[in-house]
Formats: sequence, C-alpha cells, structure tokens
Amino acid sequence: MTINNAKTILFASLIVAMILPFSTMDFADAKQDNNQRMETKKQNIENLGEETSNLYGKIFDLEAQLEDLESETSTDETVKKQQKIEKKIADAYGKLNKLQERAYKLFEIPEKRYQKLLEAKQDIINQYQDTGMLDDIFIDHSDESIQVILHSDYFDSHKDSVKSNADSIAASKRLATLASVDGDIGNIKVGIKHFTKSSAVASDVVCAELDSTRSDRHTKCARVTISFPATRGSVDGFVTVGHAFDDVLSASAGIPSTQLDVFQPGPDYTQPSRGGVGVIPSNAPADRDTFSDTYWQNQIIGHITYGIYQGSTVHDSAFVDLDSGETVNAKVNLWRDREYSIRSYESTASQSVGNYVYQSGATTGVTGGYIISKGNIGGIYAAYHECDGDSGAPVGRYSSGFKVFGIHAGQADDNTYFNQADCSDADKYSRYIPYDVIASDLGIVGSTR
Repeated sequence: MTINNAKTILFASLIVAMILPFSTMDFADAKQDNNQRMETKKQNIENLGEETSNLYGKIFDLEAQLEDLESETSTDETVKKQQKIEKKIADAYGKLNKLQERAYKLFEIPEKRYQKLLEAKQDIINQYQDTGMLDDIFIDHSDESIQVILHSDYFDSHKDSVKSNADSIAASKRLATLASVDGDIGNIKVGIKHFTKSSAVASDVVCAELDSTRSDRHTKCARVTISFPATRGSVDGFVTVGHAFDDVLSASAGIPSTQLDVFQPGPDYTQPSRGGVGVIPSNAPADRDTFSDTYWQNQIIGHITYGIYQGSTVHDSAFVDLDSGETVNAKVNLWRDREYSIRSYESTASQSVGNYVYQSGATTGVTGGYIISKGNIGGIYAAYHECDGDSGAPVGRYSSGFKVFGIHAGQADDNTYFNQADCSDADKYSRYIPYDVIASDLGIVGSTR
C-alpha cells in the first residue's frame, strides 16, 4: 500500500520557509535545551525507579520479619521487636508515598508540548485510520515521544514510509511553535513498533488444537501464567489470557468452540515454576509420553468455558472452570519466593501514569517498572521486563497486599523476527489489560480469598 504524504511534506516545507528568517541559532539552542531536559528526565526516572524498587525490597523484608515474629510466642521482648519493626514499616511507606509523588511530577509533560503531542498523534491517526495498518498509537510519558504500533502484516513493508510521514507531522507541530510568543516546544520523537507474535499471538506456544503446519506455534505444550482466582456466576475458576486459546475463541465474548482441558506443568518443566498452565491438544504428537508425571504431572485442573480474543486489543482473556477439588489461591509471588495475598482489584480510573507496578510471570518471575501510558487500544503500557510464558501474569501495585491492576498481555517492539521471542529490555514496551475490562468481558469477579 502506498501512502500519499505529499500534502504533509509540502505543509512542513512551507512552515520551514516561513521560519528561516528567524534566528537559526535560537532553533539550535532550543533543540539542545530540550534534548538536555529529556536526558535529565530519563536519568531521573531511572534513578527513581531503582530507589523505589530498593525501598519496596526493604518493606518486603520488614513485613516478612514481622510475620515471623507474630508466629512466635508473645513475650515482652517480641512485642518490643514488633513495635520497632512496625515503626520502620510505617516510615518506609511514608518514604514510598513521597517517591510516588516525585514520580507523578517527573512523568508530567509541559502543557503546551503535550497539546502538540496530542495534535500530532491525532493527525497520524487521521492519516492511517482507514488503512488497517494501525494497531495502536500512544504517547510515552517517560520520554515524551509518540509510539506508532503498526499491524505486523505491514511492519516490514511500511515502517520506513510511516516513520518518514509521522516524523514530518511531528516536525510541523514543533516548527509551528518557533515563531509563537510562547516559544519552542522542542523536538518530538516518533517510534515505530508492532505487537510481536511472541506476545500478541501466543508464541507462548500453549497447545490449543494446534495445526502442525503453523510456523508460529509449536506442536508441544508450554505455558502461560495463571492471572488470579475468580468466580463466574456460582462457578469457581481462574483467569488468564485469551490468546493462549485463540484457536477456539472468537472476537466476541462467549463459550469456546471446544472446551479444552487445562493442566498445570510440573516443576521439572517450568523454570522457575510459578503457576504456569497449559492445554493438552486433541491432536497431540506421537511422543505424547512427554506429557507424563515427570513433566506435566498429568493433572487436569479444569477446562476453558468462556473467553474472548480480539487480536491486539484489550479484549484478550479467558475463564478456566476448575475441576472439583482444585483451587487457585488468591496470592501472588513477589519477593524471595514469598507469596502475598491479593488485597483488591483496581479499576482503570485508579491507575495513573507514574505508578510503579509489578508483574509476576511464569518465566521471568517478578519484575517492576512505571506505567508510561494509559487509555490506549492495546491496553496500559509499562516499563517492566517480560518474556515468553509471562502472558497472563498478574500486574499490580503493592501496598500491604497486592492490588491487581490487570494481566500481562504482551509487548510492542521493533523486532522483525516474528517467531523468536525478544526477551531483552531494549526499546520495547510491555502492555497489560486492565482488570475492569476483563471483568466486563468475562462477567467475572476477582477473588481475594
């Protein structure tokens, strides 16, 4: 598909011609000042994130000490120790609140610049909204850039032309401010990404009625991550991602075409073992013996009874009905393999850019990072690390218990190798589906018991 961007380029060129009589030195100085501001902001966010993570670690350790003391026989000495630790915990939470306030301010974008970012974002949407090329587009509050998420089918063939066109649109917004009374807003950076198959189309390789001719999926089972326990009507079960079962789910929420059996892999398979789940396909390969107790415990824990999968959107979740006698605890692994109770389930409205969140996945374990963008087609974007098998991982915030914000759904990056998971931290964004979207799609209520 050829994109006609002649009008945009002509418009940008006309503005450049109008601006040239003004001091080019001012332009260069303004660009340098903005670049310096962004470098400082980036470093401050990195430093604040490290400080926040370390403080959380201290809180986890103190609460673990308190829990151990509370299990001992009460004496005057243990009571004094408890009081001392409780004061340290209270002081640590006070410091944490101050760090959070600093984060909110740090992620703020100057009002005039933010308005121009919104204008550029909308202009890019207008250029491509009828082409089927855009999966999402969002503003990254950490580096004040615009990130354009192309559909994977168009990524290799159109990323350069879209990048050029988007850069021209962004430049026109910046140039228009140079001659204004309020002055320059600074350079606007545009990134081009796509939802990679490793995260958005189940290269988590959970076997769900697989066709062995499909190059993007394995014929043996791996796993995704249990999200959280829930009830649907009067039925107990748990939630995970829908893309693990995309062969049997549709774009509308409903009963799957096949209510696949769901099992939990054994510890010899998972590394580390943190609540992964899988599906045994009806057309399992000849070496089905690999699904023996050694690797899979040969334990069916339930079956998928409801779900939705709409590709690279927030509508990507499934409900697994637990078999009689099976349970999923309302706990999340967060620190030194300790489990922390789920305290609550939070709506999108209660989640903010600048919140520090954790994800607890079957592959990477526990990782953390800041929310950098919300209110997007693909969900909420954050800066935590993730990899294959983490899909479905609970994402949330810790405050005397785990507050579930949503479940990990995948990543957006510029890796062109669709069949290979990119587990590096370089130039990619993790995204998660907000809890209230999942609750609405599946008709479930998250459990805290």
